Amino acid sequence: AVTLLRTQEKTETDQYAGLVNELSRLRFERGRRLFNSACYVEAEAEYSEAVELQPHIALFVHNRGEARLHLLNFVGAYYDFKKATELDPALDCAKDRFDWIKGKVNPQAPQHPRGLKVQLIQEEKSRSLSMSDGYGLDLQTEKFLGELLQGESSADNSGER
Repeated sequence: AVTLLRTQEKTETDQYAGLVNELSRLRFERGRRLFNSACYVEAEAEYSEAVELQPHIALFVHNRGEARLHLLNFVGAYYDFKKATELDPALDCAKDRFDWIKGKVNPQAPQHPRGLKVQLIQEEKSRSLSMSDGYGLDLQTEKFLGELLQGESSADNSGER
């Protein structure tokens, strides 16, 4: 009887895991379609649902970062690209975006990411980095990212000693 219960529990657990996988995949695919239709707010919401269901999948986190980047949510995108890079260091597109966001604060870092919409890049080139009128990085975001990056580089340097 105990073996039968354990088998039944395992089967139910497997079914639940299968449903979670399927639902997260559907959310991800819906997010991808919305993103490709330039519906970035809705795409971010769908990607967020997929990430909530399976936070260990780097591509889900990366794509949410892409949506956030197109919404000019640099802080949210920063964390998503950083997390995606940690989850899968071989995911070059996440590393490219992460490096680019760091470059918004550090001019020596790599510049525009590959694949970002040309119009957004052109608009960004015409704006000052510290404009506070809702374009580009506002002063508060710029300061936050600068402090965050400075703290990370200090932690990296102290770990190497």
